[in-house]
Amino acid sequence: MRKGQVAGMFSPGRVLIFLLVLLGGCAPGTAIVLDLPEDTWKAFDEPIDIAVKMGKFRYENKVQESFETNASYSDLVFEEPLSDQITKAFNRYLEKSGIFREIVDDTSDADAVVFGRIIRSQWGETGSIWTPILLSIFTVDLYPLLGGPLSWPAAEVRLEVVVKHPSRKTCFRIYSGAGYNKQSLSLYSLSKSSPATQLSLAINDAILQIGNGINKDRENLLELFKPLPSKKEEKQEKKQEPLDIPGITIIQPSRERNLVYRSILLKVKFEGKTPLAGYSVELNRAPVASGRLSGTTHLLEKRIVLSSGRNTLIITLVNKKGGKRKKQCIINCDRVTLLNPRRWVLIVSPLDSGDSDENPVKRFVNTLKKHEDGGFSEKRVLWLNGKNATRSNILAAIRNLTPKAGKRDEVFLFFIGHGFSLSSRPEDNFLYCAGTSVKNPDTTAISVAVLQDALRFYMACPRYYGQYLFTRSGSSVSPINLKSVKETMAKLPAWGTVAAAVRAFGKDDEHSSWGDMLLSACSAKADADKNAILDLGEMISYLQQAAGGKAKFEVAVSGWKLSKLFVLDEEPGK
Repeated sequence: MRKGQVAGMFSPGRVLIFLLVLLGGCAPGTAIVLDLPEDTWKAFDEPIDIAVKMGKFRYENKVQESFETNASYSDLVFEEPLSDQITKAFNRYLEKSGIFREIVDDTSDADAVVFGRIIRSQWGETGSIWTPILLSIFTVDLYPLLGGPLSWPAAEVRLEVVVKHPSRKTCFRIYSGAGYNKQSLSLYSLSKSSPATQLSLAINDAILQIGNGINKDRENLLELFKPLPSKKEEKQEKKQEPLDIPGITIIQPSRERNLVYRSILLKVKFEGKTPLAGYSVELNRAPVASGRLSGTTHLLEKRIVLSSGRNTLIITLVNKKGGKRKKQCIINCDRVTLLNPRRWVLIVSPLDSGDSDENPVKRFVNTLKKHEDGGFSEKRVLWLNGKNATRSNILAAIRNLTPKAGKRDEVFLFFIGHGFSLSSRPEDNFLYCAGTSVKNPDTTAISVAVLQDALRFYMACPRYYGQYLFTRSGSSVSPINLKSVKETMAKLPAWGTVAAAVRAFGKDDEHSSWGDMLLSACSAKADADKNAILDLGEMISYLQQAAGGKAKFEVAVSGWKLSKLFVLDEEPGK
């Protein structure tokens, strides 16, 4: 390379944009002071007739004041701890909005105590550092001067507030709020992209949501926190009529309380002769549910998340005459752990152009990404869909992805789309790609033989799992030969499996049906042995059953051992 070419690549403009993007991706070393936009805090028309004592916000679920960006990993340094600043901000909000009658300093003067939890607090990059650098190169260093975004930092905050009676443990209400703020960092908007600005805006949104929730719930609060009757009144009531104690029946979980699923459905029946007034549920001394009741019976269904080991569940029920029943339940959660290899996943759906959050294929992709316990990772899952799933892009993905897999890693390929054949030979059986022409398949589609050669040449690990879920193309060509797919692809690894199936509905959205089935196959519905571990055999068996007689499955196993995919959190529905 010539000296002039080297100097062009590292021109002052490109060095400047690299440094600016680097700075935009890093957390600053100066102390951060949150500056919430208090001009958005409006007073409510009428305060709730309750005096409250404001407590502190604390961190929940190991929330830390550190954030990962594309360019670095560093700590945000706060002038005061983040929890103290949010506590002060929420206290100012309560005073300015006038949502309650009075804010008091002493708990003995308060009708209720307010405290909060910081469920999530995150600031970091959402875009690639190389995008602005490449755009700067193509525009000869004019990209930053024209106001192009150099970085995309974003802040996300989730808060939860509990309004609780100072002395009555079972008298509380829970409110939550979430805020998200994303800005593009350019040469002309450096201040808007600072963590202090973005975190402040996100916290402000979360606080406003919580305030609106409390205001809408004013009738429940007034009912729950009204003064208790005096001792004389209680004695008179007892003399007049004996208390009717309501009943609590725990339907689910059953008496067998050693569970393996972390997220379970709690089902409880409340009943009594006297009309019911309200209930509360605590799990490991933390409130998880509460509400007002009417009538003499009620069925509560609430999903709760257990901790590993021993869990204490306390359910309290009160009727209109003050009768109270409290029931305690011990639930042991025997969580399993996996030591899985790293998984590399390529998902191809040429017919699927939708990017909606409701898209079943996209939800399947996101499900795999979040299961780090199964060896999956967002950085190792690649999805090619719609017009991006061309022949060249698919082969390039195999060329770039599979060599990164180590000898102990595993490679997964999911193909969802049309397949067609011209004969039984592997060279004449094709996977339909974006832009495929049936008249010229050798250059626009991928044959089974070409796919096998690409994987054999580039794949560094001996463990390969392929699932090919085909739909009928509706054209004059014959459907793909599943036997050819099975026999050809099963020759690849020393340890692996291949599943191929064809499904025909005569519709254009057949790929969505496969997407729904894959999504369900990653849930507890597929956990046949109910051990909270989804393995590959269970996944394929579920797909076979879900497809029914309308799809033919061909499964090939080559030195295959049972591969455990990931741990399931949510128990199957009953």
